[in-house]
Amino acid sequence: MAYRLAPEHPFPAAYEDALAAIHWARGMAAGLDIDAGRVALVGDSAGGNLAAAAAQSLAGDPAIRHQLLIYPALDASCSAPSFGTQFPGFLSSEQMRWYWDQYAPDRNGRALANDRRASPMAGPISPDTPAATIIVAGNDPLHDEAVAYAEKLQAAGVQTALQSYPGAIHGFASLVGLVPLANEAVSAAAAALRAGLGDQERFNVGRS
Repeated sequence: MAYRLAPEHPFPAAYEDALAAIHWARGMAAGLDIDAGRVALVGDSAGGNLAAAAAQSLAGDPAIRHQLLIYPALDASCSAPSFGTQFPGFLSSEQMRWYWDQYAPDRNGRALANDRRASPMAGPISPDTPAATIIVAGNDPLHDEAVAYAEKLQAAGVQTALQSYPGAIHGFASLVGLVPLANEAVSAAAAALRAGLGDQERFNVGRS
């Protein structure tokens, strides 16, 4: 299931589609042969933004067991220190700012910095927000905001595990089967989901 894309469909279209997809899947649980009482929200990059925003909106829903965020975009202000560094690889700071500008209704992405539906970093975090696993790449302008978000979740009392891959670039997990570091990250993500959706104690708060 795809969500509507900007700039043709600017914010909040994608956010609304993400919530609609969650509600649809839970409502169709019997036909899909899934357990509507054990749901994980997963996304990478822009998808990580949507998963994090949906997790905050659904805080307190016991069916939402976990959120897995892979190098997520979390702060429309683009002000984290890592935005001041030019990293080799797939994503530059300039590209990220341009993406935010396409996402915003007024074509000024920074205007969304205070709207938690777009910028999960904005505002307080409910302690009932689902437990999280956050995977970050060291050579990524989004690195520092993801680390800050992990810390913010932890400070709110949300179980959070931060998995850091210092030598990786944005998008590296998509190279599973080709790059050992991607294989490692995907294996760690799968383990986190198994634990998060299970009945056992999920994991310890902290960083790897």
